[in-house]
Amino acid sequence: MHSKIEELLKLAVANKASDIHLTSDVLPSLRVNGVLQIISNFSRSGNEDMQSMILSLLDEEQQKRFSKEKELDFSVTLGESRF
Repeated sequence: MHSKIEELLKLAVANKASDIHLTSDVLPSLRVNGVLQIISNFSRSGNEDMQSMILSLLDEEQQKRFSKEKELDFSVTLGESRF
């Protein structure tokens, strides 16, 4: 798992977030109690870094689908937390 993703997941757990939203060249955000909150103290990630982070979480089939569709809705588990 990419270190930035792991850091985001831990931040999400600490803030009781239900979702993490990632977009290239945009600050990441967490969904907390139905409201998106921008993580202003986190750096933006370019296309290559974003792709590396995402691919580190996907199995082969998901990677193919992501490469084709350029977006993917999926879940990740960290400890007892699921996103």
